[in-house]
Amino acid sequence: MDIHFKCTQCGKCCQDLRLPLTITEARRWFAAGRDLQLLCEATPWPTEPAPDNLQALHWRRRSFAGMNGMLPARVTVILTANLAGRCPELQADMRCGIYEHRPYICRIYPAEVNPFRRLDIKAKLCPPEAWDPKNPLFQTGGATLPDPDLQDAILRSREADFVDAPVKQRLSAALGLDRAAVSGEGFVMYSPDRNELAQAFERADESAGDDQQPPRWRFVSKRPRTLAALETVGGICEAPQMSAGRPYDYLDLGGT
Repeated sequence: MDIHFKCTQCGKCCQDLRLPLTITEARRWFAAGRDLQLLCEATPWPTEPAPDNLQALHWRRRSFAGMNGMLPARVTVILTANLAGRCPELQADMRCGIYEHRPYICRIYPAEVNPFRRLDIKAKLCPPEAWDPKNPLFQTGGATLPDPDLQDAILRSREADFVDAPVKQRLSAALGLDRAAVSGEGFVMYSPDRNELAQAFERADESAGDDQQPPRWRFVSKRPRTLAALETVGGICEAPQMSAGRPYDYLDLGGT
């Protein structure tokens, strides 16, 4: 069975969301006078994945190395535009004001960037009439059908994840970020002020190519079992709190 889709321009995917951006897209958004957040997650990484562990290799490509106490780790940082209400680029006629330069995530939706996540129609914001049988888009096996622009946007978005990882490492260092949620549990969210972020972007550019030791990161978790397990193996983990005078928010993904 195929999955069919045709956008109805309802605008539901253009409001009240955190919009993941590539470094290039984030710079463009920031230069337009808009704020950014950084969402951080990490996972212990004691050994390199086997060549056939495609999901672990996908994670590795989009993350950078860190140390958590005695544990090697991989850290992922996502730059997002936090949209409360309508996107500032959503026009009165429900068209995008930067359509030709819209972020990859906007080009891809409602498809999935992550190759290991199946598209769930019920989880999407699109109305029922958007799933038009005249417009085949996906096969249930996950392969895109005849839309080369969509295929290209997905591949470019994945490649940007890989290329941007070292830039995000330098940007995080310039901002002094050192806390990350345990992957799968949530995200630590930083909201730097504009002057601080502008300077961090400059320092990240200036330090490009510099040799760096894996940065030190602390894990953050609300789950007592996670806190205890990481401490047992030499990790450093804390419950969400103020981080050395630098506030962060914690986005809990639920679960126990």
